[in-house]
Amino acid sequence: MPQKETLMCIARCKTKDGQIRDYYVHRIAGAVVIIGPNLERHRCHPGVTNAEAARIEIAKVYGVQVITISEWPSHPGALSSKK
Repeated sequence: MPQKETLMCIARCKTKDGQIRDYYVHRIAGAVVIIGPNLERHRCHPGVTNAEAARIEIAKVYGVQVITISEWPSHPGALSSKK
């Protein structure tokens, strides 16, 4: 049976070589997982429960500078719930 996956936020980050990359933070089966630009996954420790904690975790794990972090679904381009 597939696990429920919920997008928490999207972080736009600047790498050491100056490129802008997006990192996606999901909640999967009660755990928080960061999905990087090359689709690598990092399962966070239980203390990561919100977007601010995810921002700190992304900076530590991937060594990037977080420019913006947008909580889902408030970021530009999010799917509208209107019909």
